[in-house]
Amino acid sequence: MENISPDVLIILDSLKKAVAETLDRKQRLGQYAVVWRDGRPVLIGEELPQSPMTEDLRFVSALMCYKNNRLSLGKAAELAGYAKLDFIKRMKLENEPLFDYTEAEIAEIFADADKLP
Repeated sequence: MENISPDVLIILDSLKKAVAETLDRKQRLGQYAVVWRDGRPVLIGEELPQSPMTEDLRFVSALMCYKNNRLSLGKAAELAGYAKLDFIKRMKLENEPLFDYTEAEIAEIFADADKLP
């Protein structure tokens, strides 16, 4: 790791404290926060209340993870609180492609299929 200047360390420490205080305050107020850790959404605080907004938040978070190949379709559906088929139906409703391959990926798939007996 590169040498980090004392000024940068002070800024990073202040930022960590500010985030910790904000998350602590949200938890005391019975609120929640979604943060990203190692590329995955992590819920902090109380369980999300069921409302159209939180359902959309879960869906969009799960969809982004799926589209960025961070979660499988089944795990994304689980994160969103959907059964797999219901998640697919919601994707269709939102005009989101289930499979989004590049031309090169499609060519590779067909080339592999041609090799099958």
